[in-house]
Amino acid sequence: MTTASKRLLAALALEASALVASGRAADEVASPSPDRPYSGQLSNLINYHVEFDYVFTAPYKTKLAKVWLPIPQTNARQAITNYKVDPTAASMDEEPTFGNRLAYLEFANPLGGQIIHVSYDAAVSEVRWNLDPAKVVTVAHLPTSFTPFLTSGGKIEVDDEVRRIAAEVAGTESNPALVAQKLMVWVIDHMEYGHDLCSLQASTKHALENHKGHCSDYHGLTIALLRARGIPARLCYGINPIDAKKPSPSHCKAEIYLEPYGWVNFDVSEADKVITKAEKDPALSVEAKAQVREETLARLFSGFMDNTWIRNTIGTGYDFAPKTTEGTPSLVRTAYIEADGQALPDPDPGNPNKREFAWMLIPRYKTDRTPVYPWSY
Repeated sequence: MTTASKRLLAALALEASALVASGRAADEVASPSPDRPYSGQLSNLINYHVEFDYVFTAPYKTKLAKVWLPIPQTNARQAITNYKVDPTAASMDEEPTFGNRLAYLEFANPLGGQIIHVSYDAAVSEVRWNLDPAKVVTVAHLPTSFTPFLTSGGKIEVDDEVRRIAAEVAGTESNPALVAQKLMVWVIDHMEYGHDLCSLQASTKHALENHKGHCSDYHGLTIALLRARGIPARLCYGINPIDAKKPSPSHCKAEIYLEPYGWVNFDVSEADKVITKAEKDPALSVEAKAQVREETLARLFSGFMDNTWIRNTIGTGYDFAPKTTEGTPSLVRTAYIEADGQALPDPDPGNPNKREFAWMLIPRYKTDRTPVYPWSY
């Protein structure tokens, strides 16, 4: 049996188990747990071969450079196999807070450009939860294991201002799914997507002060508002392995815990980009623009995770394995690099105003069929 066939069978087995779980989700309330596998209907399996070259240059006379790379893990909608890193990682351990795995490398006296090559295979399915707010229930007392998803973490801050906004937007609504809808629409209507002014850190404060940012700012704000209403929510970072010419493959999404469905995936920033593009399209009538907004929000609210995204990590504000020198990072997107204990700046190659980069990612992708990016009209 070929390696590709083995990957396909493994992915189909995961898909079958998740479909069984989705059949239970609509009818039963299981014991709440943040470790519950994805439910939802899986379809449109795509096989990817992913290769990255991480290229970085440490400052002159650096004695020791340290590199952490997120390792995607198998779950109910993605099967990861054949993960390799060259040079060989010193460790590939799980961090203790969320269980993210990180490849850790050290470079003694690094002179000039350093290259790290990573490759793996991923069998990825699309997920549709078909979320019905009428079936969503409020859990009065969640286990303490949900605490990281209900409180501040990293740059996601649940403070008095966030609580005030969440209370005003949600009003008297108590259904968690409908509260989430109101909060996501508020973020869409109050944020503008742009790389020229973004935090790269899922910063609630940045989003509230600037009303502009990219995916992490949208979702950092959304998650903070949800947590302020007692609804568990988390940030998930990953990659879109579909366009090797894109400046950066990194992309994050928000996930909301809704009983009896468990974790449901939402992409607020991509929904806003579709709506904004339609609003600015002179070829569309007022009615057509309204229809694009309605259809985009309907897909967003139903719970949808595309097969053009591979999840790398969950959570923010956690200690890496091993720990970094500068304390607890807010998150890792595609890499976190230190030179003699100081973090190199996280680049945003999508920002046209940025001319200096500490490191760069060169991606290459192969697929068994052409992926179709779903966030468009």
